[in-house]
This record gives sequence, C-alpha cells and structure tokens, in this order.
Amino acid sequence: MKQSKYNFVFPIEGNMYLIYNAVSGGFAKVDSQTLAVLQHPDEYRDNDRASQVFENLKKGTFIVEEDFDELKYLKVLSTARRFASHSMGVTIAPTLECNFDCTYCYETHAPVTMSKDVITSVKKFFEFEIKKINGLGVTWFGGEPLIAFEIVKEISQFILNQKEITYEAGMITNGYLLTRKTAEQLKELRTTSVQITLDGPPETHDKRRPLRNGKGTFERILTNIAEAADILRVSIRVNVDESNIEHVPEVLDILGEQGLKDKVCVYFAPVLDINMCRDAAGVCFSYETYSQHEIELYKKALEKKFQIVRFPVPLKGCCGAVSLNSFLIDPYGNFHKCWNTVGVKGEAVGKIGEPLQMNSTLLNWLSWDPFEKGECRECKFLPICMGGCPYFSRIREVNCSTWKYNLEEMLRLYYTSRV
Repeated sequence: MKQSKYNFVFPIEGNMYLIYNAVSGGFAKVDSQTLAVLQHPDEYRDNDRASQVFENLKKGTFIVEEDFDELKYLKVLSTARRFASHSMGVTIAPTLECNFDCTYCYETHAPVTMSKDVITSVKKFFEFEIKKINGLGVTWFGGEPLIAFEIVKEISQFILNQKEITYEAGMITNGYLLTRKTAEQLKELRTTSVQITLDGPPETHDKRRPLRNGKGTFERILTNIAEAADILRVSIRVNVDESNIEHVPEVLDILGEQGLKDKVCVYFAPVLDINMCRDAAGVCFSYETYSQHEIELYKKALEKKFQIVRFPVPLKGCCGAVSLNSFLIDPYGNFHKCWNTVGVKGEAVGKIGEPLQMNSTLLNWLSWDPFEKGECRECKFLPICMGGCPYFSRIREVNCSTWKYNLEEMLRLYYTSRV
C-alpha cells in the first residue's frame, strides 16, 4: 500500500491534523497515530489495532494499492464522464437582448431573439434526443432570458410533454424581471433554481449593473429576490474586482437585514478578463491575487453568520464545453460549446436541424486534454482543477484554479465553520 499522491495534510491544534484527498474529496480530522498509518501504510497493514483506521483511510482513497496508477484512474473517470451519452446538458439562450448595460459584460447584445423556425427546430432537437437519454439538464441563459419568457415557457412545456426522464432546469438571470408570479411559473415548468448577481451595495452595484437607460437596478432586484426566495433556490453571485472589493461585504449585511440569510446561497467570483470584455481588463485580479481576497470574503461571511464556505469538490468530469453531450443553443439556432462564445458565429460548431459534423472547432473542444500538459500531470491539484477553464486555456498559458493558492486556508476555514 502507499499513500495517495493527492493527499494534503495540515497541522492544527495539539497533535491533531486535517487531511484531505483531492480524488475522493475525503476530509477528516485525525490524530498523530492515524497520520502515522497514513504515511506508512505497509507497516500497519496487518496490525489488528489499526485495522479500522486502515480501512477508513482506504475508503477515503487516502491510501491505495502500490501498483494503482492514480493519474490513469483520473483520466479514465474524466473520459468516461466527458463522453457519456446517457444524459445531456443543454444551455439555451432564447435571446441576446438584455435590459442591462453592465460595465464588464463580454457579450454583444444584438437585438436577436429566436424566430418561430428556430423554436420549432429546438423542439425537434429535443424530441429526437430525449428518446436516447435518461437525464436532461437545461440552463436558460442570454442576454437576459426573461425578456424572452414566452419562449422559455413554450420550449419548457414541450420538453415536459416528452418521455418521462430525469429533468432539471435552472436560469442565469439578472433578476430584474423575476417577479413572484414569474418565479411561480418557472417552478411549474421545473426550472427550480436561479442565479442572480449583486455586485455590492446599491451605489456600487448600480454603477456596475445599470439598466440600458442608466437607471439603477439594485432595489428592484433585492425586492424580487425576497419575493422568489421561498419558491426557487436562489444563488446570489457577487462578481469581484479591484473596483468593488472593499464594498462586497456590505451585500451580506443587506441580505441579513432583509431576512434572507438562510433563504439564499451566496458565492463570490472574480471578474475575468475575457478578450471581448469592455472595461474589466484594468481592474481584474489575477487568480493568485484573488485567491487571497477570496479567503477574506468567506471569513467575513462566516463572521456575519452566513454558512457559505467553499469546499474543494473533485471534478472527475470536466466542463461541458469539452463534453460530448453538452451544447449551447443561441437564438440564431447555432450550436456552441462554451458560454463565452454565445452569439459569436465564427465560434459555432453546428446548426440546429442539421447533422452535427466533426469540424475543426468542435474537434478542438472535444480533443482538449489537461493530461497532455506536463505541468497538470504532475500537479497535486489536478483532481479539483482538471486543467482549469478550457476556454481560457486557449488565450493564456497559466490557467490554474484559486485552490492552488488558498487550499489550506479554505479547508481550515471550512473546518472552523463546522466545529
């Protein structure tokens, strides 16, 4: 037996330690005796007094057989999930139009909404594909999908009228049009979760995410969140860069004052410098710099009694952009693989209603392989990073997850939040 190459060990109080395995996600507090078994498993394999500890460490993949190749195991898991055909993930952008004018948005909000012909083709696509799969996940995207809510309803109802399969749907929305009535309708259509962005207190958020006419949006979004939180699972994303980092914790205070602390899930995310981005390049954090801010943000969240600490979940699969049975359908009726290319015709990999060909664009996505990178193959963080974002790997050499820079601190924070 040997200990896993993907183990992380951090000392805490006394002779106690935190151990984490990036392959299984196993996380435990152990004493020095258990740590000795972990570090020298062959010496304890036949020790009756250590047998239960030994078995527990095996279950958590903290120790593995001497000839077990963990890198090959990860590659097999990743390949199996990327190219599985029993389920499908589809993101649908019924429109590119948006009622917001966000300063950092990378999309070109063309006045394009799905035509009747495209809607018909989308229905035919699902009618054909649902016969072959057991599970379907749909994400509504845009633009702002609620601008085209009638299309959302029409396609959702069509899907629900097909063969009974495991089905779940969510929506990425700015929240401005998410009234209580709309939330109730979404739930009836089994779109049960929404992601909404709040970028700070009103004065900060409204500068970053105004309406197209320049007016603020914070107060109406907050009202809508309060109205929808008992109907849908609401995730609040707070986009973070140099221009708003100091005011981000104020969002938590406001949510607490509104009685939403236990009704919504909050998470923080860095604004990324996508090449199409208008105003973000000068204020974006590097992953390494953001990772330190991330620790402080989650610390403040815990201080304010929000139970929202991140935990490093092993990916084992990969991004939908490089998975066989995952697509984005834009309002032109084009197939894309990545959300970052929505509406960009030169990035389309096919057209709905036409046989999908293995063209160069699709081939580049599906052949993406983090196991080809020597740096990734040797990295202990590979199971929780899997090479980072496939889109960003095309435009930058270093594409590491923030876990590379703050795993120990975040695990300590997670542990503290649970004791």
